[in-house]
Amino acid sequence: TQLTKMGTSMKYPLTKGLGLFGVSAGAHLSMMFAYSAPQLSILPIKFVINWVGPADFHKEAFEGAAAGIPGPKLALIINAINKNPEDFPEDELEQIVQSTSPVHFINSNSAPILCAYGNKDDVVPMGNQIAIKKAILNAGIKSEITFSFPLFEFISVFVKI
Repeated sequence: TQLTKMGTSMKYPLTKGLGLFGVSAGAHLSMMFAYSAPQLSILPIKFVINWVGPADFHKEAFEGAAAGIPGPKLALIINAINKNPEDFPEDELEQIVQSTSPVHFINSNSAPILCAYGNKDDVVPMGNQIAIKKAILNAGIKSEITFSFPLFEFISVFVKI
């Protein structure tokens, strides 16, 4: 491909794979691409670095958010749907929430992920990190906590496949 040729000409061969990184909404986009559409990548996705990205839009993952916007409402906003969650039948809202939540797409073939979330983050609460960990365990992927940021009140999880 043109990208591979360009990388090779610059002495940066792009043949081994791709890493994705994002912060907040960018992390959400990185996770969505890596987990819901990895087959669209021109190179294999080898890892994802998620810095406080929304990973699960179920209301439980957003408990304690100071912004006052519950996860399902954020899922509607991301999908440019100008309605309230109460305007939808429960099963239809659940489908929207799942299709917007990267954790819904994690499976045993998913790329490893390094996550950083703040214990006191009131925009993207720790419930998102917990949801990622749960999805990873449910997919049968071995994971471990490798380090933490106590001064910044961040916890990081590195998933090894």
